[in-house]
Amino acid sequence: MSTATAPSAFSSFLARFRRAPSPSPAKPAGGGRRWLRVVGYVFYFLFAFVTFTYLTFPYDRVRDFVVHQIELAVPGSEVEIVSLEPAWVTGIEAHGVRIRLPAEPAEPPRPGAAPSTEPRRPVRPSVTVPYLYARVGILSYLLGTTEVTFEAELDGGGTIEGVLADRGTATHVTAHIHAVDLRRIGVLRHYVGFSLGGEVTGDIDLEVADEADATDGTIHLSIAQATVGDEQFTVPLPIPGMTGIQLTRIDVGALELQITVEDGVGRIEQLSGDGSDIVLRGTGTVRVNRVVRMSALDLLLRAAIQPAYLERNPVVRGAIELAGTNPLVAPYRAPDGAFQVRLQGTLGARVTALAAGSATIPQ
Repeated sequence: MSTATAPSAFSSFLARFRRAPSPSPAKPAGGGRRWLRVVGYVFYFLFAFVTFTYLTFPYDRVRDFVVHQIELAVPGSEVEIVSLEPAWVTGIEAHGVRIRLPAEPAEPPRPGAAPSTEPRRPVRPSVTVPYLYARVGILSYLLGTTEVTFEAELDGGGTIEGVLADRGTATHVTAHIHAVDLRRIGVLRHYVGFSLGGEVTGDIDLEVADEADATDGTIHLSIAQATVGDEQFTVPLPIPGMTGIQLTRIDVGALELQITVEDGVGRIEQLSGDGSDIVLRGTGTVRVNRVVRMSALDLLLRAAIQPAYLERNPVVRGAIELAGTNPLVAPYRAPDGAFQVRLQGTLGARVTALAAGSATIPQ
């Protein structure tokens, strides 16, 4: 018996009690690892790009652009911003935005008033926007167009949101106005001379270009529960020899304004208000200019005071009856007794009021 066979027999005997080796786990294919690596690189690039853009985006240029657009539209104005901070990636949030309008000549001293030792300073009205959000479109910015998406909360409530796109030779504005309280906009009282009430809602889609034939768009505004004046107020009259008339608050009702702009000329398609105290109608044109103060208007307005208002205000009724005998007032009155006036001039200069009692206004 050979000695070499003993270990072989013993090994064969032990092999019966050994466990079969478990199969090794399958290794992932090399292609799967590559895809995971590519996806990781993509997410890392996006994270780095967003972070880099957020930290290095020229927010100051956005602010300068907003300031420049306002000062371009209203020459001589000054814009102040209390705080400015980034929002998301390409946005900014501004608080306490104040627009100081161009200075106006100081009011002359009233007749009979004591002389003042202090120099009379020019009047400079202002508009305050408590909150303003603006975001710049990166793609449009790289293509040479500055596009700003904005949202503003006005003092006293109401919002204006939209998009402002500037291409150098033209500016396109789309905006939606929601529930803006006219009574809280003090600059209106400054220019009009008395308060205006109501909530403004509407849409603006307007392209204003250097070339008049490239300027077009639409403006549609609605004022709910529109009112004119306070409990007691004085309306200056554009009639020689008459300073003004004392009135009480006038209910204008729902006021509608629809303007269609073509080739730089805005035509008033609708200007109407059917209130319980007065019925308003209007027509005319506005030549739109990129500089708002240079826009010229030619408007024809008609105001028919209702009997219910005259019954509540016998003083006003007597003043109107007395004015009817004045030859200076007659050119302003239509055959049915309504008052009609034509307004001509530019927004940045004096607007002249002319008698238009014989003109025809679509009803």
